[in-house]
Amino acid sequence: MITKGLTAPGVGLYTTDINHGYASATGTSFSSPMAAGLAALIWSAKPSYTATQVFDTMKNSADDLGAPGPDGDFGFGRINAMKALRLAMTGTTQFAGTNKAVAYPNPFRPKTQRLVTFSVPADILSSGTEVRIYTSEGELVKKLDGLAWDGKNEAGVMVASGVYIFRVKTDKDAAVGKFALIK
Repeated sequence: MITKGLTAPGVGLYTTDINHGYASATGTSFSSPMAAGLAALIWSAKPSYTATQVFDTMKNSADDLGAPGPDGDFGFGRINAMKALRLAMTGTTQFAGTNKAVAYPNPFRPKTQRLVTFSVPADILSSGTEVRIYTSEGELVKKLDGLAWDGKNEAGVMVASGVYIFRVKTDKDAAVGKFALIK
């Protein structure tokens, strides 16, 4: 049972391919460099940190997955570079966008980025999550049952470039945000 470690993305990652294309790949060859890179970023921000302080920063800023707290499947959680650097530099993982709904990447380019992902403040996450995407004029484009979107409307057609508004509603509350889509 692993309860002291961290996890890093390593499954279904979109990466460059040998024939100048892109492919999906999985493995520790992807997750290990992410964790090492985050440690290097923390050390570059705080050169006086010890290895223990770097690890503490990584685990105290990780996104808790699975059962609350450290667990056998995810350890302390998935590394989060933004939160880790914020913690190292300011002593807190909070930032101006913490209490807002956020779309990433923003702007979203469907030709090079397969999905745009929506996040909401942790205190409103719960079951019954629903995302609705609207044009800037308020017309419903797509209703989602998850927190990711491929840029297609209800008819399965890629939408036009522009600014879109999204509303994430859960059983606890709702949050609104906006993002740009560029074809």
